[in-house]
Amino acid sequence: MTYYPTRFQQAMEIMNRFDGKVPLELLKEFVAAIAEGNEPLTGGRRKGALDRVYVWGMDPTDGTLIFLPAYDALRAARLEADKKGAKTWAEWEEISGWTAEDIGEICCYPEFEDYLGENYGDECEVDLVAVKKEYVELTDVGQRPPLGSDPFDNEEWDEFCFERDIDEFDPRKAMHGLVPGDLIEKYGSMAFGVFDGPYVEFLKEVGEDVVRGLEEKDFTVVEDQVLIDGCMRFVDVEGIYGRVGVYGGVEEVLGGVG
Repeated sequence: MTYYPTRFQQAMEIMNRFDGKVPLELLKEFVAAIAEGNEPLTGGRRKGALDRVYVWGMDPTDGTLIFLPAYDALRAARLEADKKGAKTWAEWEEISGWTAEDIGEICCYPEFEDYLGENYGDECEVDLVAVKKEYVELTDVGQRPPLGSDPFDNEEWDEFCFERDIDEFDPRKAMHGLVPGDLIEKYGSMAFGVFDGPYVEFLKEVGEDVVRGLEEKDFTVVEDQVLIDGCMRFVDVEGIYGRVGVYGGVEEVLGGVG
């Protein structure tokens, strides 16, 4: 069977090549015109283009292959890029949804009332304003939950997640539920890491077979190392934000001509 480039692949190539070089509206109009008029390249018309798109690339840590639905890869990579830009815990809370209360409960960090009772429980008169100021100024990790004004360090967050066994998005584990099971059974294997637990592994030798298997299931498959690197926390912030715009633009165009 001959596999023609799908409409999404055609549009992605054009958007990536000319993004930033011509006005975006003209670029979208051009892509829409090609997608509408070139039947051998359409790959079928459908709305919600990203619903039927996979991205793939090489795991930068060991050279195996990662396959993910584009939506999940974009979401995970965007979160990692946003994490790089967060300056305070308040910003990270807005981005991720993780609150100081969440962290305090998971880690059993002492709240102000605990600190007050432990350090001043026997004293009859306490200057609560002064003690609160003292509590807020604690700097050692674990002495209190993070405050919104505290500086946010994404490396400390990753270490915190590892130590507290908090599951962030792991592409290798996620593939178990996101890649069709028959392709995992045929071309992949289940591996086990001492710290990571079970995860899916595709060797680079089976890459073309997995791509073909996804295409036979009517998925469009796009190689995108920038997104895969981002999901694995090797973050090219500018590249990821560019991908968000490009994929969103392509989906908008294709949804409008379906």
